[in-house]
This record gives sequence, C-alpha cells and structure tokens, in this order.
Amino acid sequence: MKKWLAVQAAAVMLGMTLIQTVGGLNEVHADEVVQQQATTVSAGVERQSDGTIKLSWELGAAQNGDVRITWSRSPYNFDKEHNVLTSGVKENSFVVKDPNPSGRTYFLIEGGGTSVITAERKVNVKGLDNFRDLGGYRTADGRTIKWGKLFRANELAALTTSDKQVVQDLGIRTDIDFRSQGEVAQKPDPQIPGVTYVWDPVMKDLGNSTDITQLFKMDYASMMAMMEDGQRNMVSDPQVQAYKTMFELLKDPANGAIVYHCTAGKDRTGLGSALILLALGVDEKTIMQDYLLSNDYRAAGNQATLKYMAPMMTTEDSKKIATSILGVEPEWLQASLDEIKKQYGTYDVFFEKVLGVTAKDREELKTMYLETPGTYAPSFGDIMGHWAQKDIEQLTSESIVSGVNDLAFAPNRSITRAEFAALLVRGLKLPASAAPSGFQDVADSDWYAAPVSAAVKAKLISGYEDHSFKPDAPITREELSAMLVRAMQASGTSTALSADAEKSVLAKFKDSSSIVWARPEMAAALQSGLVNGLGDDMLSPSVPATRAQAATMLERFLQLAKKA
Repeated sequence: MKKWLAVQAAAVMLGMTLIQTVGGLNEVHADEVVQQQATTVSAGVERQSDGTIKLSWELGAAQNGDVRITWSRSPYNFDKEHNVLTSGVKENSFVVKDPNPSGRTYFLIEGGGTSVITAERKVNVKGLDNFRDLGGYRTADGRTIKWGKLFRANELAALTTSDKQVVQDLGIRTDIDFRSQGEVAQKPDPQIPGVTYVWDPVMKDLGNSTDITQLFKMDYASMMAMMEDGQRNMVSDPQVQAYKTMFELLKDPANGAIVYHCTAGKDRTGLGSALILLALGVDEKTIMQDYLLSNDYRAAGNQATLKYMAPMMTTEDSKKIATSILGVEPEWLQASLDEIKKQYGTYDVFFEKVLGVTAKDREELKTMYLETPGTYAPSFGDIMGHWAQKDIEQLTSESIVSGVNDLAFAPNRSITRAEFAALLVRGLKLPASAAPSGFQDVADSDWYAAPVSAAVKAKLISGYEDHSFKPDAPITREELSAMLVRAMQASGTSTALSADAEKSVLAKFKDSSSIVWARPEMAAALQSGLVNGLGDDMLSPSVPATRAQAATMLERFLQLAKKA
C-alpha cells in the first residue's frame, strides 16, 4: 500500500505539473457523449468542431409525426422559460447553434406523446477539463439518472469568476473534496456563496515520496500490478470510509446538487462515481465507459504534460507509465470491482456492511436521483403527504409543472396569471406562437410572451378592457375556472348548462353572489368536477389560487380531455 501511495503522489505531481505549467488547455477538447444502450426512449448531445450542437434521439414506438425541441438553463424550468428551438422535426437528429454559450443547456425533446431530457455530459467551464454531469445514464430497470443532480470533477481551485457563477447556476450546494491534506493546503477549493465545503479525504496522506524520476525507474508491468493492488486496497482499506461519508451526504435532499472531486478527477473520483452508479443500478459496462471518459476529456492537457516531461522519460516503459498515470486504465477500476465481489460476494453486501447503505437506503437514493424514461419528476420534500401530491408528481413527470427550485414545489404559494397560462398551454401541447399577444403589458422579450400568445390564439384568455393581461397578478379561483372551461370547450367538450342547472349548482354555496363575471364558467367547472368548494359551502371566487390547487385542477382537466 505504501508503494501505491507513492505512485499516487507522483501521479498527483504529474497532474499539478499540468496545472502549473501548461494550464488552460481544456477548452480545446471537443466533448463526446457516452452512447447509451439501445432503448425505446433515449437521446444524446455532441458538440461539433464548429461549436454547434448535434442532438440525436430515439423516441421508440411513441414517435409518430413531428418532434418539438425546447431548451432551458435547468432541467426543471422548461415550462417557465418556454424556449422553443424548433418544432415539426421529422428526423431523429437536429443541429443547432448553442443557445446558451455562457452556461449549461438542457434540451427537452418531445414527440408522439413522450419526451426525453438530455444535455452534454461535460460541463463547459474555463478552469476545469473533467467536470461532468452523471445525468442520463440508464439503470438495469429502465430508469435514468436525473440531470443536474450529481457532478464529478477535477480540483476546483482553477475555477474562474464566471465558472463559479456556473456552479451556482447549476444548483450545486455541496462540494465534497476527496483530496489529501497536503493537496488541499496547496490548492484549496474556492469559497462559492451558497456552496457548503466538505473535506472527505480518501487518502489523508499521500506519503513523502513524490520524486517523479523514481516512478520512471519502474517497469510498466510492475506499475500496473501496483496500481491494481492499490485499487483493491481502496475498497477494503479503512479509508474507503470516505465514500461512506459521501453516501450520507447523498441521502440528504437538503444538500441539493452535489459535486465531488479529487485532483485530476479520475482515480478517487472515478471510484466514487462507480460506487454511486452501482448503488443506483447502472451496469458495469456503462460504469467503465464513464470511468474511461477521463482519458478523453483530459487528452489535450495530458499530451501537453507528456511533451513537457519528455526529457525525463528516457525509456519506452517510462513513456507508457507516464501516459497511464496521467489517465486511467480499465484494469484499475476492474480490480476494485472484482475485489468487492471476491470479499463480499455481492455489491449489496458491500454497500450494507462497509458503507452502511442498506437496501432501503438504495431505494431512497433511487427515488431521489432516478426518473422513468419519458418523464422527469424531481422529488419535492414539501409535497410529501400533501393532498395534491399525486397530481403534482404526475404533472411534474410530464414536464408540465416544475418546482420553485430543485427541492421545493411551494404548493401553498399563489400562482400568477402568466404562470398558469403557460401551464395550460403546455398541458394542451399547443404550438408556440411568435405573434404579438395584443396585451400592452406583455413584451416580446418576456418569458411568458409565447405561451400567452398561444393562449390568446386558442381563445383561452382575453385580458382586461384596458388591453392589459396583468401577467404577474395572482390568478383567482374564478379566473382559473374560466380558463379551464374555455380549454374544455376548445378540446371539444360541451360545458353548456341551462339557466336552472347553473342556478342549482351555484345555490349550494353561500358566497356564489360574489362571483364577479364568470358565473356560467364557475358553474360548469363545478358541474364537471374541475373545481371544488373550499369547505362545504364556500367558493371563494376572488381568492388567489395556490400552486397546489392549480395543479390539481389542471390534472383533472387533462384527464377529462383524454376521455372526450
């Protein structure tokens, strides 16, 4: 183990040579995407040499007709941003100029009643060359890892000011540092507002032997054997407990999106990623592909380091050793995986006995970090046990509603007129409209301009007499009911009630006389089951609707529309 630590120390020195003498080369590397296994619903993103982005997808049997592509800065904000790239695509690929070159971009691809979210694997920042998102990897049971939740990286010390903003924009709230005390002292992680730093060393001390020339005196086979032996020790040595701490942090949703890293983001981080992917049910082949991506993403910088170190590498073995140490070899990770199975029989036993991750813990982790293909449903802690939980989760899985952030839905908060118009347009899958809405308080640059225009075109909204829409005003229960009834009519469902029937429906409520202008619509909404009273005998038509109420009423409408 001591010899292996010496090799690791030398490897760190090689990596630091790269950072200190030939840094800034990561931007020349073109990203590649790990090809996913053949499935009925999948997608990939590839950045091409000219900077454009090629999207490709397979929506399976559900794909029938036109495909629509939208983009967002977050996998949770498609309904809020409503950035339509194109619609009517009939092929299985599309090339587009990066719509958000200064930040992270997620793409929603919809067609034939199903959808898939995708993004580049690599997070493009100036200071790091091995910063990536684990999202999109598939599990054995057909689910996928959510985008924007789990990030792996090399050391964060080189983050620029703009890079730090990207980290904040990604929603990263916890930074797990696997490096030794000496590494941290030399290159401490930057302080980023809103991000909690956790020092969790896999190897507290890399040892004293950091003479790179000693490394080159070894023969290649001996170096490989030593590295494999070290990898075996990493899953049985007491320092594997660092990964136990990592899982404890992963299990707490309050920690938000998490980034974990070492110096190069390949060995200690590579094993950490493998353990996370195993816990979530990803197969070994995909895990190995993720592990080996470090060789691709670090290729340009590693070549520069090899050139710089050339005078020290006097034999073919020394060149091979340096090349391997700067990257990763499949035999190294395989040694760790094989050792787990040799010592514990199954991964399940290893997780429980060594890392303290029970079968129940793994199911909770899967709930937090996995989604079903064709859906995207983040877990919101503030809706657990809420009367609207089922409806909110259903609409979230269809990318119709989203939370106020990655962790909260805020079910009791009011919803604005613009927000509900966007939800209704999205629920109806109405095509985006670039035509002016006609409202004096809706500018073309407003995020809600397109959905409001689409709602006007579909005759779902009409606005006020002064030609305003009041997009930021909370929508009342009366206004919400009217919009839903108009949507029912637009979908071909009759809502007409006789005068007597209308009177009979409204007579049950003490405050029906306070309905300002939409008596027929409120009666129809009540009769169809879209709306219920507040309590036994109150309608409260002028009270602002909550996000939970809006979600439930919208879900009821969508279910009725399916039956029409």
